[in-house]
Amino acid sequence: MSVFKRGSTYHYDFILNGVRQQGSTKLKNRRAAEHLVDQIRVRLVNESHGFVFEPPESQPKISMPTFREQSEVWLNHLRTRNRRPIPDSSVPSIRGALRKWLVPILGALPLPEVNHAALKAVVQKMADASLAPKTISNYVTMAKQIVESLADNDGQPVVARKW
Repeated sequence: MSVFKRGSTYHYDFILNGVRQQGSTKLKNRRAAEHLVDQIRVRLVNESHGFVFEPPESQPKISMPTFREQSEVWLNHLRTRNRRPIPDSSVPSIRGALRKWLVPILGALPLPEVNHAALKAVVQKMADASLAPKTISNYVTMAKQIVESLADNDGQPVVARKW
C-alpha cells in the first residue's frame, strides 16, 4: 500500500487481485488517509469474496436553522444566561444591528452556508455605507458568534468553523 502526498492532500496507489487501485483520499492528515485506505482495502477484499456490506441506516438529517432563526436564539441566550447576561438596554441596539446589517444579507442562509465569502459581502456593504472599522469588526464578530452558537447536546458547535 502506498499513501503519498500530492499537493495538500494524500493519495493512494496499490494493486489488489491484479487490479490497480488509485485515487485521492481528499484528506490532509496522513494518519487519517492511511486509515481510510485500510478501510477501502478491506471493503474491496470483502467484495471480491462476495461479501457486500450495506451501510447502516443513517439517522434522519436535522434541518439546519437559518441565520435569522439562530440570531433570535443567540440573542435570547445572551439575555438569559447565568453568567454575565447582557442588560435589557443593550437588546434594542443589538437587534437593530442585526435587522439593518446582518439579516438582510445572511438571514435566509442556512448556518453552514454562512462562511467567509458571505461575510465579505456584509463587510463590503458596511464599508460602502462608511461604517467605522470597529463597528464593522463588532458586527462581524456577532455573525461569527451566531454561527457558532448552534451546539449539540455536548455543547460542541454543530457548525465548527475556523474563520
